[in-house]
Amino acid sequence: MDMRSNSFLLAAARVVSYLPPALYFPLTFRSWARFLDDSEYWSAEQLGNYQIRKLKSILQLCAQRVPFYRLLFQTIGFDPDKFEHISQIQVLPLLDQETVQLQLEDFIAEGTPPRQIRAHSTGGTLGQPMSFRNVRSSVFRDQAFMFHQWKRVAFVPRICGPCCAVAWLRIRDAGSMTPTNGGTFFPISTCRQTT
Repeated sequence: MDMRSNSFLLAAARVVSYLPPALYFPLTFRSWARFLDDSEYWSAEQLGNYQIRKLKSILQLCAQRVPFYRLLFQTIGFDPDKFEHISQIQVLPLLDQETVQLQLEDFIAEGTPPRQIRAHSTGGTLGQPMSFRNVRSSVFRDQAFMFHQWKRVAFVPRICGPCCAVAWLRIRDAGSMTPTNGGTFFPISTCRQTT
């Protein structure tokens, strides 16, 4: 259904857009929004400790469930359980686009349900477009970060409004600006400036 042609849905979206996002977004969004509000004024030491803990848990997860990283860590002798300082990350080689494209499936964590995996692609601004995968729940985390940044510059996120729009779309091929959904752009959110 095209939301632009359905006046009832558009009116309902406008009403909902005046509510705080935490009321109509799912728990994932609300927990990230709360975390961002709480952590914004942490000390440098608190931020550093959190970053190391989080990075260590990500590296451990990669070693356990992501085929590419499991093999890489074994090959270079990297043990994520011994990770304690950011300087230790320097032993990991940088990824390049070709490596990711040739081994795309090896970057997906084992046990991730296929219905949760979303395909994404860059626009190819620096050359070739790059495909990558992410999980569906990351959309709400990304939205929480985006809304948090907008809030810092006096914008209030809304679903419908005249001020600004953010659109995510999938491109059929790198040489075409035709969206895969036959011409309809998907507006994710708009915002209004506060006074």
